[in-house]
Order: sequence, then structure tokens, then C-alpha cells
Amino acid sequence: MMRKKTLIIIVTLMLMISSLATRIYADEGGILGETLVYTYVYLDDLPKQYVKNSEIEHYDYGGQSVLDFRHYFEVYDNAEIILDMHNRDGEIDRGGYVWDFGGFDITEEGFYTITLSYAGVTGDKSNSIELEVIAEDTEAPEIFMQDANFNKIRLDKDDEFNREFDRFLHSIRVYDKVDGLIKITKEHFPEEEIARLKAADLREKVTITLNISDKNNNESSKTITLTIVDLKAPNIHNVKTVVTKKGKRINYTAHLDFSDNYSEKADIYVKYEIYKTLVQMNLWEAGDRRAEQSKGNELGNYLRLAASGLESFIDFLDANYSESYLVGDYYRVFGLDDQTNYVYIKEKVETPTDDGSVFKNVWEITTDRKDLKGISIESYTVIAKDKNNLLQEIIDDHETGFQKFDYFKINDLVADSRYFIYIKEKEDDLRDQQDNINFSKIGVQYVYVEAQDQFGNISSVRYRVVIEDGITLLQSVLIINGIVLVVAAAGVAVFMVTRKRK
Repeated sequence: MMRKKTLIIIVTLMLMISSLATRIYADEGGILGETLVYTYVYLDDLPKQYVKNSEIEHYDYGGQSVLDFRHYFEVYDNAEIILDMHNRDGEIDRGGYVWDFGGFDITEEGFYTITLSYAGVTGDKSNSIELEVIAEDTEAPEIFMQDANFNKIRLDKDDEFNREFDRFLHSIRVYDKVDGLIKITKEHFPEEEIARLKAADLREKVTITLNISDKNNNESSKTITLTIVDLKAPNIHNVKTVVTKKGKRINYTAHLDFSDNYSEKADIYVKYEIYKTLVQMNLWEAGDRRAEQSKGNELGNYLRLAASGLESFIDFLDANYSESYLVGDYYRVFGLDDQTNYVYIKEKVETPTDDGSVFKNVWEITTDRKDLKGISIESYTVIAKDKNNLLQEIIDDHETGFQKFDYFKINDLVADSRYFIYIKEKEDDLRDQQDNINFSKIGVQYVYVEAQDQFGNISSVRYRVVIEDGITLLQSVLIINGIVLVVAAAGVAVFMVTRKRK
């Protein structure tokens, strides 16, 4: 009996601590996020095999040496990055997760399942990868490279040729199961083939060969044909904001310059258009926001119920939050039957498990706020639309406004999915076209420039023409009078000093 009471006290204390953390976060104005464990978004670029008895990285955690497979996973909690070894701002590792290495042994050949688990605000989440220990690395890298077009570059433009070749390199993928993704540079190709490619004229076909080896000197080679074309648009140089005074006309295009990889400057056709208004359009996308977890503001939180209505939401809570939170804590649900419903924890019931027992939530539906003794966990608005229709509605209703990465959060119980609809990018849209710049009006106007080469390739830019308030006639008279008075005063002073000396 004493052990049972002790267990109850320990479990209750753990629940109180968990709830306190949740309450502190809520008090600071945060919105309860989700615990997410992913495999790395470019998992296919990482090694899948390790050679028997080879060196393998370890890292120190809590004074223990742990096998380092962190770069295979990403962990997010409450919209905060917990683990992302590929993060551009540097390695992020907040700890707190549990590894199951599946008996991984670098001295034993075979397949091993590596699992990472993390206990966060929405419970335990995990993900797995499969790795293999092999006897020896005898397999050559695999080259993914195919026939392609290559833009003709004038012989005197080395920098532009290098940029075009870099673009070609980005289309190539070389992968080795032990070494992972292998980076390719111009030096991996024979010099004479690079020189022939550079000198080739339009519509010529040039063969080029990639020779590559992995760290164990397993070699691969592949030859492709590049067709010399001109698909590259002209370059528009010196794009910048132009500033003038009200009433002062200027040549607002004189600062621009143009060049092309093949066409002469004189053969580039340039078109100018003037607009009064610039609108930033939202480009909405539906997805998991995994690359933008900590960015943007929540615009709405939607719940799509299954046929059983709020009972389907209770089923979801039982499956995902059966032990979280305290008695009296609740979810607020708007829009069902034109009223506000609350789904709250009426009580906790002790439930036997293989390891003892746990206290599980008993959820209940109410419209009476008097039943709510705890904190608000989250608020939802009920919707009936599926992902595609909801995305289209948001696109139609919110084409402008908000900020990049702002988002709507959706829990779809019909499709059994949780996703976001968010502003992936903002796009400029010019409106109210006019014939010329109005230099008599203070404000900002926009110039759209389009450049087209001999082969129909088009590039475009836009820039601002800012017209500031100039000096009025009255201001000019006052300034002149001021200068006259200063000069006169100086003359009087000189006269007085000269007279005094005499």
C-alpha cells in the first residue's frame, strides 16, 4: 500500500511539473506546439553503409560516449529546433532524446535499425533509419548525369563561363553508399574537354567525361553530350533606386547597362514600363513547415472533425494526449453548431500497464465554463474543407497582407493529418500602369525593365523612382535673404574693426 501511495505521489508530481511548464509557456503568450521527429530532409545524401571495424564518430552526452548518428535526424518541439546538425546557423543539439541503436556493432556485419525518440509537449515521438555494416567497400560511386544543353559564352567572359559551368555541375549527382554525396568540381573533368566546350559555337555537340573515385579508390566514369545553345537571358546591371526632387526631370534609365552571353549589346531589345503601385502578393503553400518551424506568426488554428463530431476529437486526444495535462485543463472549439464547446479533462483514472500503472485522462464535452478549472490548452475553429479546398480559400481571401512564413495550423481528423498552410514566399505585383514618370508629384513610382536577346531570352527587373519634396520659391527667397544678411553683417563687423584700429 505504501509503495502504491508513493507511486501516486511521484506520478502526480511529474504531471504537476509538466503542467507548470505548459502554463509558463502559455502565460508568456506562446501557443502550444507539436513534438516532431523527422529523418533528415536530404537523407539520401548521407551514407547508408559503414565498413566493418572502421572508425565511427562518437559524441559526449552526460559524461557518456554515444554513437553519433545525430545528422540523420531532426527534432522540433513547441516550434523550437531541438536537433538539426545541418542548420545553417550552426549545430543545434539541446539533448533530451533517447537512442535505440538496435545493437549496432561496427565489428559485426549486418543491418541495424537506429531509432531516435524525444519526449516533448505532445508526448513521445520517434523515427528510424536502417544502416548496414559491410565487410569491405568494393562498390564504386553511382553517377547521375545525362545529356543536356550548355549556354554559349563569349570567349572573353571567363567569369560567366564559370558560372554557367557551375549551373551544369548542380545538375549532376554522385553518390557513394559509404561516403555519401560526393561534391563535384570543374577539376574532375579533363582540361582539354573544358577548353573544347568553351570554344564550341552554337548548335555544336561536345562530349564531356566525368571520372570520379571514392575514398577507397573505387572508380566510376560517365560520358555525356552537351549541346551548345543560347537559352540564357541578358544581364541587367546597376539596378538601383533613383532619387530626384519634385519638379526636377531626370533621365531615370541612364544608370542601367546591359550585356549578354552571346548577343552584342546593340542587339539587346529593352522595354520600359511605368507603374504607380507595387503590391506584395502572398504565395501560399500547404505542408509541414519543417524548415520554418520557428518563423512566422499563427493566423488561425483549424479543426476538421470526422463524422462522429467532437467524439472524433476525443478519440484523437486519447490516442495522443492520454496522460498529458491536469484535471480541468481544456480545449476550446468554436463554430460547431454555432456555439463554443469545450473538451476538458473531467478526471484521471489509474490504468494498469506492464510497468505498473498510469493515470489516463477522461475527456468530456461541455458548453458550461463552470466545468473548466484548469488552463486553456489550445483553441480551434471547426472547418469542413479538405486540404486543397482550404488552401484555395485562403489564397482567394488573403492574396495580400501578413508576413512571410505566417501560417494557419490545421488538424484534419478525416484525413488523419496535421499540416500548415503558410506564406512560403511573397511576390511583387505591379499595378496602375502609366505612360511616364510624374515628376510633379511627391512619392514613389516603379520602373519595370525587360531585356530580350536575339534568341528571345528575356530577363526583367524593377526599381523605384523616388520624388522628394523640393525647395519652394518662398524657401528660396528666404535662403537668399539669409545669405545677404549674413554677408552684410560680416561687412559691418569688418568695417567696425578697421575703423577702431585707425
